[in-house]
Amino acid sequence: MWRRIGLEVYRSFFDGVVAGLLLLAGDPEGARAWLDTSLEVAARIGQQVYDAEIVRLRAHTATDADQRQEELVGARDLARRQGFTLLELRAALDDFELRGQPARAALVDVVGRMPAEGGAPELARAQELLAERA
Repeated sequence: MWRRIGLEVYRSFFDGVVAGLLLLAGDPEGARAWLDTSLEVAARIGQQVYDAEIVRLRAHTATDADQRQEELVGARDLARRQGFTLLELRAALDDFELRGQPARAALVDVVGRMPAEGGAPELARAQELLAERA
């Protein structure tokens, strides 16, 4: 409905949800196309606050590990520049799960900047993985 009336508020968030569903349904090409369109629209309308998450999700559509890693690092760096630490953590966590020890320092860094009392499930998962793979 929002799109029909031209209202683009929260579009990137909802695009991320749709892309996630496409990934779960086994359609990474469709998810990537959806996410690419989301990035284009966000740039056009100047609402790029959620781009780091869109890029992180897009990494999961990559066909090879090098491309996935490059996009995850890009998402992590963008989130850091935007001051969106939770999104930075998500990208760093995905990169650590992909590459292991070469991505450890970045994950340790962002975990160290997260509020311990925040209760984010991503933080708990990161702490668990770092302890398991010490």
